[in-house]
Amino acid sequence: MRNVDRLAEPRVLRRDARRWTEELLRAIAEAKRTNGKVRPALWNRYNRKEVRECLNLMFSGLCCYCESRVGDVAYENIEHRQPKARFHDLTFAWNNLHLACPRCNQAKSDKWDSVNEILDAVTDSPISNHLQYLVTRTAVLRDGTTERGALTIEHADLNRDGLLQTRQEVWNEATMTVLLLREKERAQADAPTVRIAKDQLRRLFSCEHGSLIKFVADRVLESV
Repeated sequence: MRNVDRLAEPRVLRRDARRWTEELLRAIAEAKRTNGKVRPALWNRYNRKEVRECLNLMFSGLCCYCESRVGDVAYENIEHRQPKARFHDLTFAWNNLHLACPRCNQAKSDKWDSVNEILDAVTDSPISNHLQYLVTRTAVLRDGTTERGALTIEHADLNRDGLLQTRQEVWNEATMTVLLLREKERAQADAPTVRIAKDQLRRLFSCEHGSLIKFVADRVLESV
């Protein structure tokens, strides 16, 4: 999980979110009164191309929780940090919408703890105050340094087997890359190739599993 900046609210939400919310709340109240159901179409109006494109741009196509690239392997999910099943009035609230992979979104589902809220990639900055990496002999784990961090790991299942395997591969490759860069820097510190290699490494910090790559760099290389 890494921090991002929230982009401007998509035009379709600025124009319609209030009306959609009012209509949804009326439908929920009517369904309770008559023991009926709310039409799915009233819940899912946020799922618009403009909203998806904006979230993809905001999160660089990466899951807000596990930093996996979403669109390459699955359809992205629009994640409600505060679950719409509990917070009906936030169903179309831009600040409540994030991009998530299906695995993290399904694991989180409608879980919510009002005391230790799940982390927000936008407002909880720096995320490293709550989450760190824990390197063991056999795995690279996500470790919660606060109760909110620990709850985020639990709710999004951020230490599931598939992620552990991917992190180990990223750890191994990033460590080798940084060690080679350090050796090159020792041999020719001011060479253009060293500066280019450092810039390339920095760019990886904003890519898939970038927070782990940065963690490796910070540990292995004194100055990147």
